[in-house]
This record gives sequence, structure tokens and C-alpha cells, in this order.
Amino acid sequence: MSTIKLNGASSGSSIIKAPDSGSTNQTFTLPASTGTLVTTTDAGVAGITSAADATAMTITSAERVGINKTSPDARLDISAASETGLKVTATVSGEYGAIIQSASTNATPITEFRSNGGTTRLQVMSDGRGLSQFTAKVWANWSTTGTAALNDSHNVSSLDDRGTGWTRINFSNNIGNSSYAVTALAGNYKRITSDGAGLGAGNVDFFTMTHSGTTRADEDRNFMIAFGD
Repeated sequence: MSTIKLNGASSGSSIIKAPDSGSTNQTFTLPASTGTLVTTTDAGVAGITSAADATAMTITSAERVGINKTSPDARLDISAASETGLKVTATVSGEYGAIIQSASTNATPITEFRSNGGTTRLQVMSDGRGLSQFTAKVWANWSTTGTAALNDSHNVSSLDDRGTGWTRINFSNNIGNSSYAVTALAGNYKRITSDGAGLGAGNVDFFTMTHSGTTRADEDRNFMIAFGD
């Protein structure tokens, strides 16, 4: 017998049919308690099987997935009231716990962290910058010996050598306004000062002076960092 036909109590019927070919002597075990069998439209796909009262996951017609969220407004929307909303664990040494990759190469946020009220607290940009009130907007390590040159930096596009001990640092991405906080340090018993008139949203000027502060002097170790909007 290749098929079993089950007639409904009042009308209709269902047929259980053996495969035309393939594995033989397969066993299908029914559950021990009363319940409803879950079926799928795609052969070979196990589908989601859960207890009838488990409603944690919602998949909408817009292809959005909500976990504890019946109306997800993102591709994956997780809502957690009293437990960890998301935990990613790398079980093998050297494995990535998670990778978040932007769909573009411009300076747009790939990740954003918000407070409960929806206020943005931290953005991680696709070019590697972290934008918040507690992350450095610009930092630089540079030399003014000879032609001004960067040793290393973050969010700096170029240096302008404007004379002995005088450097303008140009930002790759402007700070929100010119009311930011900036500090700098020079090595070899020299001092460094910022020109208030040269404090702009897109650049800042620094002067490296002798320790007495009377004469400008070049220095191969200068450091600055800026925080702001």
C-alpha cells in the first residue's frame, strides 16, 4: 500500500503518501499528547515548531521579524523588558561574535545607540568614527621639524605648515561648531598653545613655543585631542 486515506468526520479527506523513490523503512512518530501538527509548504524545511502559547516571534508581510514585538519597525526588532535583549557569544577562539556591516562606503551610521526616550547617544560611522559627547572628534600626533607631517591621527585630512612652530590641522569631517574643547602637548620641554582666532569647525591652529613661551620653535612630538558636538 503506497497511500493511506483519512476521511473527515463530515466531509473532506487527507492522504498520506509514501515517496515514489528514496529511503525506505522511514518511521514517523506522532506526539504522545494531543496537539496540532505543523506543516510547511517547502519540502525539506522543518519550519518553526513551538508550543501553541509561544508567541515571542512575529514575521510580517513586509519581511520584518519581531521578537516580543508584534509590529516590528526594522528588519529585526527585539524588545526585552526584564532580560538581556540580545546576546552574541563566540564559542571558538578567534571567532567573530557578530559583524555589522554598512551597505554603503560613505560616512553614514551603521550602528546607533539610543536612550529609552529615543535620544541618540552614540553613532558608529561606516568610516570608523564614533560620534557622541564622550568620544574624541579629532586627535593627532605630528611633527613640525622641517615640513609639518602627521605621525598618526584620527579625522585629520591634512596639515598646513604656516611657519616655524605654527601648524594648522584640517579635519576630514567638521566638528558641529567652533565651541569645542581642545588640548595639546609638546615634547622636549616645549609648550604648545592654540590660537583662539584659528579655532574653527573645520580646523585649528597650534603654536609650538620654547618653554619660556617667547619664541616659536619646531618640535617632532606634538599631540592634540578635541571633543565637541
